[in-house]
Amino acid sequence: MRSPPVGISALTDIAANLFALMLLVLILLLGVRSGSPTSATSTPSPVDVENDLVSVVHTPLGSEDLFDLLFERRLESDSIRIDLLVQGVVVTSHGQTERLGLADNLAQHLARLVASRNVPIGLYVFSPRFYRDVLAALEASGATWREMSVPQAFRSSLVASDQGWSDDFMGLISTPSDRVQFRRGLARLLQSGSGEASARTFPASGGQPQPSSAGERIARWSRTALNATVVLGGLIFIIWVEFRRRRSLSTDTV
Repeated sequence: MRSPPVGISALTDIAANLFALMLLVLILLLGVRSGSPTSATSTPSPVDVENDLVSVVHTPLGSEDLFDLLFERRLESDSIRIDLLVQGVVVTSHGQTERLGLADNLAQHLARLVASRNVPIGLYVFSPRFYRDVLAALEASGATWREMSVPQAFRSSLVASDQGWSDDFMGLISTPSDRVQFRRGLARLLQSGSGEASARTFPASGGQPQPSSAGERIARWSRTALNATVVLGGLIFIIWVEFRRRRSLSTDTV
């Protein structure tokens, strides 16, 4: 029988140890990458001192006042609802919705809407970007309003979302309800946390919860399969090297 090359046992031991070390480093790198926050890789947006750092002193609203303000945000309400988003200002009145941005004259549009009806005005702040302009327009019109910073549980978790509100909250305010039913719905939303990140309590479409897209599911499955393949391939290689080493040792013994 042909004898194995000299030093084959030592080479197989070194190869197995090196591969095990490389596999450990790969697993650690994958863990660090998956655990790192996505915001760390994104470039922070510049701070506009004039628009982003506006300080206004207001008397805090009580719990009942906050509830009334959210109750007036329903689609069937007669009040004027103003949402301050990062992308612009959304004004809902007369059953119609208008989106205003940097290119629009906020003071002129808001003065026209406020002067047309003597109804409650609610200001819902998602971002302070347009806060100063809207406040100046309302003060110039002589209007009275109530405002609140929208809790995180009612906000959309999608970065690219342009509606501000979560789908669950939009489903709640689009469903006819009295104060008791609306209070129960708010409590369930607050308990479940962020709308899209939790179970769908109030689907906006009134149907089944909206699943994640096929592309997202395929991407998650591909990453899981790739990680499993790397680990399984490494184990198979180590077993194969160990088998060759034991076979060479038995051949030497014979």
